[in-house]
Amino acid sequence: MSSAQRGPTNVESGTVIVTRELSASATEIWDALTDPHILSQWFGALTAPLVQGQSTRLDFGDGDFFDLQNIVLDRPYRLQYTWRFLGIGPQDTVTWSISPGMDHCQVTVRDDEPARTQEASRELRKGWLDFSKRLKDYFAKGKPTRYSWRRDFEGSIELNGDVKHVWDLLFETQAQDQWLPIDRAVLDTDTHFIVNDGLEPSMLKTAEIVWNAPMSVSFELTHHDWLHPTKCELQLSPRGDDTLLSVSHNNWKTISSDKAYQKQQRQRSSQFWIAALQRARNLILTLNAH
Repeated sequence: MSSAQRGPTNVESGTVIVTRELSASATEIWDALTDPHILSQWFGALTAPLVQGQSTRLDFGDGDFFDLQNIVLDRPYRLQYTWRFLGIGPQDTVTWSISPGMDHCQVTVRDDEPARTQEASRELRKGWLDFSKRLKDYFAKGKPTRYSWRRDFEGSIELNGDVKHVWDLLFETQAQDQWLPIDRAVLDTDTHFIVNDGLEPSMLKTAEIVWNAPMSVSFELTHHDWLHPTKCELQLSPRGDDTLLSVSHNNWKTISSDKAYQKQQRQRSSQFWIAALQRARNLILTLNAH
Protein backbone atom coordinates (compact mmCIF):
# COMPACT_ATOMS: atom_id res chain seq x y z
CA MET A 1 0.00 0.00 0.00
CA SER A 2 1.32 3.45 -0.85
CA SER A 3 2.19 5.66 2.13
CA ALA A 4 0.15 8.45 0.55
CA GLN A 5 -3.31 7.41 -0.51
CA ARG A 6 -3.95 9.33 -3.71
CA GLY A 7 -7.72 9.42 -3.60
CA PRO A 8 -9.87 12.00 -5.36
CA THR A 9 -8.86 15.60 -4.80
CA ASN A 10 -12.45 16.81 -4.49
CA VAL A 11 -14.60 14.47 -2.41
CA GLU A 12 -16.94 17.41 -2.14
CA SER A 13 -16.61 20.87 -3.60
CA GLY A 14 -13.41 22.39 -2.25
CA THR A 15 -12.32 19.33 -0.24
CA VAL A 16 -8.76 17.97 -0.21
CA ILE A 17 -7.90 14.68 1.52
CA VAL A 18 -4.45 13.13 2.02
CA THR A 19 -3.72 9.90 3.96
CA ARG A 20 -0.34 8.63 5.15
CA GLU A 21 0.63 5.35 6.78
CA LEU A 22 3.01 6.00 9.69
CA SER A 23 5.06 3.59 11.80
CA ALA A 24 4.01 5.15 15.09
CA SER A 25 1.34 4.72 17.72
CA ALA A 26 -1.80 6.82 17.85
CA THR A 27 -0.51 8.56 20.98
CA GLU A 28 2.82 9.40 19.34
CA ILE A 29 1.07 10.82 16.29
CA TRP A 30 -1.37 12.77 18.45
CA ASP A 31 1.57 14.35 20.25
CA ALA A 32 3.18 15.22 16.92
CA LEU A 33 -0.01 17.05 15.91
CA THR A 34 -0.61 18.85 19.22
CA ASP A 35 2.56 19.16 21.31
CA PRO A 36 4.13 22.56 20.52
CA HIS A 37 7.72 21.30 20.71
CA ILE A 38 7.14 18.27 18.46
CA LEU A 39 4.93 20.21 16.04
CA SER A 40 7.74 22.74 15.59
CA GLN A 41 10.05 19.95 14.39
CA TRP A 42 8.08 19.18 11.21
CA PHE A 43 5.31 21.79 10.73
CA GLY A 44 5.40 25.18 12.48
CA ALA A 45 5.58 26.95 15.84
CA LEU A 46 2.46 27.44 17.96
CA THR A 47 2.25 30.77 19.76
CA ALA A 48 0.02 29.09 22.38
CA PRO A 49 -0.90 25.43 23.01
CA LEU A 50 -3.95 23.90 21.36
CA VAL A 51 -6.84 24.25 23.82
CA GLN A 52 -10.43 23.20 23.18
CA GLY A 53 -12.52 26.15 21.99
CA GLN A 54 -9.63 28.63 22.09
CA SER A 55 -7.38 30.13 19.40
CA THR A 56 -3.67 30.14 18.58
CA ARG A 57 -1.31 30.82 15.71
CA LEU A 58 0.83 28.39 13.70
CA ASP A 59 3.87 30.42 12.63
CA PHE A 60 6.43 29.34 10.02
CA GLY A 61 9.03 32.00 10.86
CA ASP A 62 9.22 33.52 7.38
CA GLY A 63 6.19 35.81 7.48
CA ASP A 64 3.69 33.00 6.79
CA PHE A 65 1.27 31.87 9.48
CA PHE A 66 -2.21 30.47 10.07
CA ASP A 67 -4.58 31.76 12.74
CA LEU A 68 -6.37 28.77 14.30
CA GLN A 69 -9.80 28.91 15.91
CA ASN A 70 -12.68 26.57 16.87
CA ILE A 71 -10.24 23.94 18.13
CA VAL A 72 -11.73 20.50 18.86
CA LEU A 73 -9.58 17.88 20.64
CA ASP A 74 -10.62 14.22 20.73
CA ARG A 75 -7.45 12.54 21.99
CA PRO A 76 -5.91 10.52 20.43
CA TYR A 77 -7.99 10.01 17.30
CA ARG A 78 -9.33 13.32 16.00
CA LEU A 79 -8.19 16.94 15.90
CA GLN A 80 -10.09 19.73 14.15
CA TYR A 81 -9.77 23.49 13.78
CA THR A 82 -10.56 26.28 11.39
CA TRP A 83 -7.75 28.46 10.11
CA ARG A 84 -7.08 31.49 7.94
CA PHE A 85 -3.80 31.97 6.12
CA LEU A 86 -2.15 35.22 7.28
CA GLY A 87 -5.21 35.76 9.44
CA ILE A 88 -7.12 37.26 6.49
CA GLY A 89 -7.52 34.49 3.90
CA PRO A 90 -10.60 32.32 3.31
CA GLN A 91 -11.53 30.12 6.25
CA ASP A 92 -10.70 26.41 5.93
CA THR A 93 -11.73 23.57 8.23
CA VAL A 94 -8.85 21.17 8.86
CA THR A 95 -9.54 17.73 10.35
CA TRP A 96 -6.86 15.21 11.35
CA SER A 97 -7.99 11.61 11.87
CA ILE A 98 -5.80 8.81 13.31
CA SER A 99 -6.76 5.18 12.61
CA PRO A 100 -4.64 2.57 14.49
CA GLY A 101 -3.54 -0.67 12.78
CA MET A 102 -1.52 -3.68 13.92
CA ASP A 103 1.93 -2.05 13.78
CA HIS A 104 1.14 1.32 12.21
CA CYS A 105 -1.48 4.04 11.98
CA GLN A 106 -3.18 5.75 9.10
CA VAL A 107 -3.27 9.53 9.43
CA THR A 108 -5.73 11.45 7.28
CA VAL A 109 -5.86 15.22 6.92
CA ARG A 110 -8.99 16.69 5.38
CA ASP A 111 -9.11 20.36 4.35
CA ASP A 112 -12.56 21.80 3.55
CA GLU A 113 -13.35 25.14 1.94
CA PRO A 114 -16.62 25.10 -0.08
CA ALA A 115 -15.75 28.01 -2.41
CA ARG A 116 -12.30 26.67 -3.31
CA THR A 117 -11.72 26.11 -7.04
CA GLN A 118 -10.46 22.84 -8.52
CA GLU A 119 -7.18 24.51 -9.45
CA ALA A 120 -6.73 25.76 -5.88
CA SER A 121 -7.57 22.27 -4.59
CA ARG A 122 -4.89 20.73 -6.79
CA GLU A 123 -2.29 23.21 -5.54
CA LEU A 124 -3.34 22.72 -1.93
CA ARG A 125 -3.08 18.96 -2.30
CA LYS A 126 0.59 19.38 -3.20
CA GLY A 127 1.06 21.30 0.01
CA TRP A 128 -0.60 18.67 2.18
CA LEU A 129 1.36 15.89 0.47
CA ASP A 130 4.53 17.78 1.36
CA PHE A 131 3.55 18.49 4.98
CA SER A 132 2.31 14.94 5.60
CA LYS A 133 5.56 13.57 4.15
CA ARG A 134 7.49 15.78 6.57
CA LEU A 135 5.45 14.23 9.39
CA LYS A 136 6.21 10.72 8.09
CA ASP A 137 9.91 11.53 7.68
CA TYR A 138 10.07 12.99 11.18
CA PHE A 139 9.09 9.61 12.62
CA ALA A 140 11.34 7.72 10.21
CA LYS A 141 14.44 9.88 10.78
CA GLY A 142 13.92 11.05 14.34
CA LYS A 143 15.13 14.56 13.52
CA PRO A 144 13.59 17.85 12.34
CA THR A 145 12.09 17.82 8.85
CA ARG A 146 10.58 21.32 8.80
CA TYR A 147 11.56 23.58 5.88
CA SER A 148 13.68 26.64 6.69
CA TRP A 149 11.60 29.30 4.91
CA ARG A 150 9.48 29.70 1.79
CA ARG A 151 11.05 31.81 -0.93
CA ASP A 152 7.79 33.02 -2.50
CA PHE A 153 4.92 34.93 -0.94
CA GLU A 154 1.21 34.64 -1.69
CA GLY A 155 -1.75 36.05 0.18
CA SER A 156 -5.43 36.67 -0.48
CA ILE A 157 -8.57 38.23 0.96
CA GLU A 158 -12.28 38.01 0.10
CA LEU A 159 -14.00 41.19 -1.08
CA ASN A 160 -17.69 41.93 -1.57
CA GLY A 161 -18.77 42.38 -5.19
CA ASP A 162 -18.02 40.84 -8.56
CA VAL A 163 -14.63 41.20 -10.24
CA LYS A 164 -15.52 44.18 -12.44
CA HIS A 165 -17.12 46.04 -9.52
CA VAL A 166 -14.12 45.46 -7.24
CA TRP A 167 -11.66 46.39 -9.99
CA ASP A 168 -13.46 49.67 -10.60
CA LEU A 169 -13.38 50.55 -6.92
CA LEU A 170 -9.75 49.59 -6.31
CA PHE A 171 -8.07 50.61 -9.57
CA GLU A 172 -10.24 52.70 -11.87
CA THR A 173 -11.12 55.34 -9.28
CA GLN A 174 -8.65 57.64 -7.57
CA ALA A 175 -8.49 55.21 -4.66
CA GLN A 176 -5.25 53.35 -5.27
CA ASP A 177 -3.26 55.29 -2.68
CA GLN A 178 -5.98 54.61 -0.10
CA TRP A 179 -4.99 50.96 0.12
CA LEU A 180 -1.66 50.66 -1.67
CA PRO A 181 1.14 52.42 0.28
CA ILE A 182 2.35 54.42 -2.72
CA ASP A 183 3.72 57.96 -2.93
CA ARG A 184 1.51 58.94 -5.89
CA ALA A 185 -2.21 58.86 -6.55
CA VAL A 186 -1.90 55.94 -8.97
CA LEU A 187 0.40 53.00 -9.55
CA ASP A 188 2.78 53.93 -12.35
CA THR A 189 6.39 53.55 -13.43
CA ASP A 190 8.72 55.12 -10.84
CA THR A 191 5.98 55.11 -8.20
CA HIS A 192 7.48 54.22 -4.83
CA PHE A 193 6.01 51.79 -2.33
CA ILE A 194 6.51 53.02 1.23
CA VAL A 195 7.54 50.36 3.75
CA ASN A 196 7.05 52.10 7.08
CA ASP A 197 8.37 49.58 9.61
CA GLY A 198 11.60 51.23 10.76
CA LEU A 199 13.83 48.99 8.66
CA GLU A 200 15.62 49.53 5.36
CA PRO A 201 14.88 49.92 2.56
CA SER A 202 11.98 52.18 3.47
CA MET A 203 10.95 52.72 -0.18
CA LEU A 204 10.79 50.35 -3.14
CA LYS A 205 10.68 51.52 -6.75
CA THR A 206 8.18 50.15 -9.28
CA ALA A 207 8.98 49.21 -12.87
CA GLU A 208 7.70 47.09 -15.75
CA ILE A 209 4.00 47.60 -14.97
CA VAL A 210 1.57 45.50 -17.04
CA TRP A 211 -2.17 46.12 -16.71
CA ASN A 212 -4.69 43.42 -17.60
CA ALA A 213 -7.99 45.03 -16.61
CA PRO A 214 -10.17 43.93 -14.93
CA MET A 215 -8.20 40.90 -13.76
CA SER A 216 -4.63 41.74 -12.81
CA VAL A 217 -1.69 44.09 -12.71
CA SER A 218 1.92 42.94 -12.52
CA PHE A 219 5.07 44.93 -11.79
CA GLU A 220 8.56 44.81 -10.36
CA LEU A 221 9.59 46.17 -6.98
CA THR A 222 13.25 46.91 -6.49
CA HIS A 223 15.87 48.96 -4.66
CA HIS A 224 19.28 50.17 -5.75
CA ASP A 225 20.95 47.96 -3.12
CA TRP A 226 19.33 44.81 -4.53
CA LEU A 227 21.00 42.61 -7.12
CA HIS A 228 17.73 41.92 -8.95
CA PRO A 229 14.11 43.12 -8.68
CA THR A 230 11.28 41.19 -7.10
CA LYS A 231 8.17 40.30 -9.10
CA CYS A 232 4.64 41.21 -7.96
CA GLU A 233 1.16 40.49 -9.22
CA LEU A 234 -2.21 41.64 -7.91
CA GLN A 235 -5.03 39.48 -9.24
CA LEU A 236 -8.81 39.43 -8.95
CA SER A 237 -10.71 36.16 -9.41
CA PRO A 238 -14.38 35.20 -8.99
CA ARG A 239 -15.40 33.61 -5.70
CA GLY A 240 -19.08 32.85 -5.91
CA ASP A 241 -20.83 36.23 -6.07
CA ASP A 242 -17.77 37.93 -4.62
CA THR A 243 -14.09 38.36 -5.48
CA LEU A 244 -10.78 37.07 -4.20
CA LEU A 245 -7.97 39.65 -4.24
CA SER A 246 -4.64 37.82 -4.36
CA VAL A 247 -1.08 39.05 -4.26
CA SER A 248 2.11 37.22 -5.14
CA HIS A 249 5.55 38.70 -4.43
CA ASN A 250 8.44 36.51 -5.51
CA ASN A 251 12.14 36.31 -6.45
CA TRP A 252 13.40 37.05 -2.93
CA LYS A 253 16.37 34.73 -3.34
CA THR A 254 17.73 36.93 -6.17
CA ILE A 255 17.93 40.25 -4.30
CA SER A 256 21.12 39.39 -2.40
CA SER A 257 23.59 36.59 -1.78
CA ASP A 258 22.86 36.94 1.95
CA LYS A 259 20.16 34.38 2.81
CA ALA A 260 19.39 36.01 6.15
CA TYR A 261 18.76 39.30 4.34
CA GLN A 262 16.57 37.53 1.76
CA LYS A 263 14.45 36.06 4.56
CA GLN A 264 14.22 39.38 6.42
CA GLN A 265 12.96 41.20 3.35
CA ARG A 266 10.53 38.39 2.58
CA GLN A 267 9.17 38.64 6.15
CA ARG A 268 8.72 42.38 5.69
CA SER A 269 6.77 41.81 2.49
CA SER A 270 4.32 39.59 4.35
CA GLN A 271 3.42 42.31 6.87
CA PHE A 272 3.44 44.90 4.07
CA TRP A 273 0.90 43.00 1.98
CA ILE A 274 -1.30 41.85 4.88
CA ALA A 275 -1.82 45.52 5.79
CA ALA A 276 -2.54 46.46 2.14
CA LEU A 277 -5.09 43.65 1.72
CA GLN A 278 -6.83 44.67 4.94
CA ARG A 279 -7.02 48.27 3.72
CA ALA A 280 -8.48 47.04 0.42
CA ARG A 281 -11.22 45.17 2.28
CA ASN A 282 -12.01 48.18 4.46
CA LEU A 283 -12.10 50.44 1.40
CA ILE A 284 -14.51 48.15 -0.45
CA LEU A 285 -16.77 47.97 2.62
CA THR A 286 -16.76 51.77 2.89
CA LEU A 287 -17.41 52.41 -0.81
CA ASN A 288 -20.11 49.72 -1.00
CA ALA A 289 -21.87 51.36 1.95
CA HIS A 290 -22.23 54.61 0.00
